[in-house]
Amino acid sequence: MKIRIMATGIMLILLLGFWGCQDYSELDPPALDPGEINPDVYVAIGNSLTAGYQNNALYESSQRYSFPALIANQLGIVDFEQPLISDPGIGGRLKLTSLFPPIIEFDPVDAGQPLNLNLDRPYNNLGIPEALLFDAIDDTDFQEKSDERNVFFALILRDQSLGNSVLEQALSLSPTLVTLWLGNIEILAYATSGGQNRQTFQAFPPHIFLAIYGQVSQTINQTDANVVVANIPDIRTMPFFTLIPPFVVDFDTNELILVDGAPVLWDGVTSPDDLVLLPALPLIQTGVGIPPVLEGDKGPLPPEVVLSAAQLDMVIDYTNRYNQGIEEIATDFGFALMDIHSSFSNIAQHGYIVGSDTLTTDYVTGGIISLDGIHPTSRGYAIIANLMIDVINDQWNANIPNVSVGAIPGSIPLGKKGEQLSLKELFNIDPNVYNEVKEFFK
Repeated sequence: MKIRIMATGIMLILLLGFWGCQDYSELDPPALDPGEINPDVYVAIGNSLTAGYQNNALYESSQRYSFPALIANQLGIVDFEQPLISDPGIGGRLKLTSLFPPIIEFDPVDAGQPLNLNLDRPYNNLGIPEALLFDAIDDTDFQEKSDERNVFFALILRDQSLGNSVLEQALSLSPTLVTLWLGNIEILAYATSGGQNRQTFQAFPPHIFLAIYGQVSQTINQTDANVVVANIPDIRTMPFFTLIPPFVVDFDTNELILVDGAPVLWDGVTSPDDLVLLPALPLIQTGVGIPPVLEGDKGPLPPEVVLSAAQLDMVIDYTNRYNQGIEEIATDFGFALMDIHSSFSNIAQHGYIVGSDTLTTDYVTGGIISLDGIHPTSRGYAIIANLMIDVINDQWNANIPNVSVGAIPGSIPLGKKGEQLSLKELFNIDPNVYNEVKEFFK
């Protein structure tokens, strides 16, 4: 089906003239020097961000550019195995077929098929979409977990004989390099539901989360592997949370509507610090959220599409406490830390320079975040790979060349980047598109 969507009209401002992160890999890359690391066996443990998930699905042409696959390529590793799924993948891939006007096609949820399900050992990339930190050590039957959560647990872990948990399978490969990036889903499950899904927050308050993190880290530390951990990014770097302003805007001009000289909050938004979530778009299209003072009569935006300022404060508090604990645990075990929180906050503010272009975290046209508003594009994953490589180089006196971000295929055409579209041009949207994104985090 074809779906017209809202794009850049109410995005973060493009910062094309400002200083930003730079992709220096366009220059001739230096020769590989692994320094103090042994790149023989690399294993990546994580969730959808490790798997290479983007555009609301897991599919081969995105998995090829997962950040672990890119790092393995830079290290010259030829047998880095991933649980590849044929295009268009599993999850319901969103794909942009026209930028002006913006049109998205929505693929079937289960159109892809596993390509290397019969590999006789665990995969090197053990990123499982929707995985929580606890899933790293949980030995629940994989099929049972898939029946309750999603199909990826059984597709990726496959057989208990390969190891009863993610961690067991990872360590059975005798890794010499490990990346660990977990904890995002605990935050996002709450935030993407407008604070309505409290299960992960209640189950994994910071002290419980960090106790499990310490247990996982201690187990990994019993190997001789070099280990890199990553912390949790700020949700405000993701257009899922920032695309729609808290104030009502004119559908034709994207200008704030003023009443008595002051902007007006959407009905259902109580503070300028509230975040209106991406799934609010189809509701706003029908008139929901237009306040009575502007003759709205369809009622307020429901709580599940608005993250209140108080709920946002809780998200920020959990994120900061998770990150503080991750940093302390990394220090205790001598692990390297990739501070994705700081790096992506900087990129969201200044952009990422690639040659003569500037990639941003803006929705649709920015080039870093995919159409689900949360997961990176292939180029976004290349940026993460470079951040990880920089940490490895600094920590272990290595000289691993950066990925050439400009050489990575663009998952979303940049088109006339910087042009703004009015809300009126972008309102024809099927609610199922972003409802599918919301469902992923449940």
